[in-house]
Amino acid sequence: MLFLKKLKEVIKYLFSKDAILDIPLDKIFKIVGESNIKTFVQIGSNDGVKNDPLHSYISKNSWKGILVEPDKANFVKLLNNYKGVNGLIFENVGIGPERGEMLFYKLKDITVIEPGWYDQVGSFDKGTFIKNIEHGKDLDKRIIAESLQLITFYDLLQKNNFGKVDLLHTDTEGFDFKILRSIDFSK
Repeated sequence: MLFLKKLKEVIKYLFSKDAILDIPLDKIFKIVGESNIKTFVQIGSNDGVKNDPLHSYISKNSWKGILVEPDKANFVKLLNNYKGVNGLIFENVGIGPERGEMLFYKLKDITVIEPGWYDQVGSFDKGTFIKNIEHGKDLDKRIIAESLQLITFYDLLQKNNFGKVDLLHTDTEGFDFKILRSIDFSK
């Protein structure tokens, strides 16, 4: 109960007029108590390391969770980066408001000598993807769109027999609101 009370206080503060929304994750976890978090779902896990705010917490606290990454190349890196870590479930699908298939936009032929963000901008949201690649030279010539499978958040939980989620993290390059809008948080 104390955890829920603290969580409500944090949420209330974040949506107050005095809130500064650029709060470091470690401060949020300090307020909530990172030891109170036992389970998580991360949608848009990429490789699980690069610019990943949860990686150290997952490893340090032995959290149990589901890591979701629709891009096959990043999914393979994700598996390798968490090799030997127990309690993790990996899903190579997209999460969306409904089941089906949807185009996933990304850059092709990314090499290891190119900027690290090249493999982080893939998205089901074409507008955000295009906006993100405007910073690179001639990246518009390297766009590919793959039709990928989408399942709902509830499908994900049910498939993996995952009943309780203490922490939900999304990093889906412009698709986050569509995912969040489809979740009934009262459940």
